[in-house]
Amino acid sequence: MCASTSFEQYVTDRLWGRLPKKDWVDSLPLYVAGKLSELVGATILFGKHFVSKGIEDRQWIQCGQIGFELLKAGEDAFRDFIRRLHCDQLSFPKQLTGSHLYGRIYIRLSSETQDPGYDGVRQIIRDVALTSLPLGPRDVIFGPITERKFHSIRTACREFDVDPETLKTSLRTAGMIPRGIDSGEEDSLLLNAEEVTKHVRKLKRSLPTDTAMAHLGVTRSHLAALIKAGYLRPTIEHGENGIGYFYSEDDLNGILARLSAVVEVGIGRDVSMRSLTELVEQLGCSFREVIELVLSGATRTVVCEGEDLKFDAVFLDPTEIAGLLRRSDIGTLSMRDAEQRLRVNARTLRELIIHGFIKSPNLGDKVSHQSVPLGEIERFERRFTTLYKYARTTGRELGIVERELSDAGIHPWITADLVGATFYRAADLPTR
Repeated sequence: MCASTSFEQYVTDRLWGRLPKKDWVDSLPLYVAGKLSELVGATILFGKHFVSKGIEDRQWIQCGQIGFELLKAGEDAFRDFIRRLHCDQLSFPKQLTGSHLYGRIYIRLSSETQDPGYDGVRQIIRDVALTSLPLGPRDVIFGPITERKFHSIRTACREFDVDPETLKTSLRTAGMIPRGIDSGEEDSLLLNAEEVTKHVRKLKRSLPTDTAMAHLGVTRSHLAALIKAGYLRPTIEHGENGIGYFYSEDDLNGILARLSAVVEVGIGRDVSMRSLTELVEQLGCSFREVIELVLSGATRTVVCEGEDLKFDAVFLDPTEIAGLLRRSDIGTLSMRDAEQRLRVNARTLRELIIHGFIKSPNLGDKVSHQSVPLGEIERFERRFTTLYKYARTTGRELGIVERELSDAGIHPWITADLVGATFYRAADLPTR
């Protein structure tokens, strides 16, 4: 009887030795090529968990033909077919097993036969699994997995005992999860196992904001001041106003070590000494200004009550700090003095600093307590002037001067929309 399909013809030709071995399927033993064709075809037609007893003889012929056509396309086509069987596992359940992933094909090759003729097929399936799925030492695909190449969110959380939302947030911040994808897509991502391990170890050694504040003995504004002054940097940033930030415990201990180097711990304090918070209120200075004096070693009298060294247990001499602050203010103007000199309100001065028209390295956590370099104020006065001041120097009415400047195409260089007041560039104004 003549063969009715190309698969049957292929089997006949190989039995008679009429085919040169030129395709990948030709490298397989004939009985392996035949059985694998049927398994692949049945998977395509009936799903990977098909029931062999429910398939009729004529259907097996159809399965063999469909599977053969795929195998004849080559090893890469077979690898793609195996990879497509992962599609219903993209959410990555608690454990990925061979039977869940590959159904009857895996059961046949792992349990029903140990024939070494199938070893090449088993190795291909194992290779595809290792390079496409978050498999690790707990998993078995034709033998135990000894090395992990990828993590999913689920496998990383299980291995490192990390909260899923915390891990996702930190991975987004680190750029390891692309922004803009939904939660379901995040769960199906493959993440480089080595990079995830390094990241989680860093995360595990970090403390959330509230814990970091308690560790240092500071308020939220004090913590922000330490960051602005460069003493501390979040290891993981998330959320607004630092609420979701994490801080390295080593960095936090490093700040306390610096504090310990200049503080006398466990001795009594004079009744006139004040805590950092009390001192800031009493002297009208900023937390940052005082801390910079303390950590730089400029202060002589710094004590800590008790043995637990934290910022809220530190006490200083207000007279000494006041003297040090006055000496550090030489060549500067207070914010209030700068406002009066420029004839602007507090908001305008702040905006001028924020937008870089006046450079003030001291802009920090309490603007009203900051100082501005005198040289910066003088430089600003040389470069800019108000219409009122210019009109006075010309001896003419304000409205007339404004109209003439507008007609001449001269307009404010700094607008009220930007800083709350208008300023002209001195170089643009005609001299009289």
